[in-house]
Amino acid sequence: MKESRIRPLELIERRVTVETSKLLKEAGFNMSCEYFYNEGSCYELQNDSLIRTGSGLVYEAPTQSLVQLWLRDIHQINIGMSFKPNIKKWDFITYPMALTGRQYVMYYSEYYRNNNNRRYDKYELALEDAIIESINLIKSNN
Repeated sequence: MKESRIRPLELIERRVTVETSKLLKEAGFNMSCEYFYNEGSCYELQNDSLIRTGSGLVYEAPTQSLVQLWLRDIHQINIGMSFKPNIKKWDFITYPMALTGRQYVMYYSEYYRNNNNRRYDKYELALEDAIIESINLIKSNN
């Protein structure tokens, strides 16, 4: 049996950063999450309900997966992640799910022509930037 190279810490779902949490709130994300960032605690990740009701602004700290679900179900925006095996780097594409097949092909070509130099060592870092880009798509459509 092949031994797994995954350490337990790597199996924990990644939560968005405080900066992304702020952008999500501006974009209308209002789902209550177990964890949050609080202005009164210098935006450290919290999960204490007493702190939640304390002074300061609260920004929910959803997992990246939950944000992807919100983007797809509420805003019909999908994030496609891709691994570039020749350079061992990650990249992404964000796109409106309402595109037809032909529209997607044209969108894809133009998108990668403009974003061809992006390189991420880690999937989660690429996904965080993809979420931010998706939030900007929401803002540009409003």
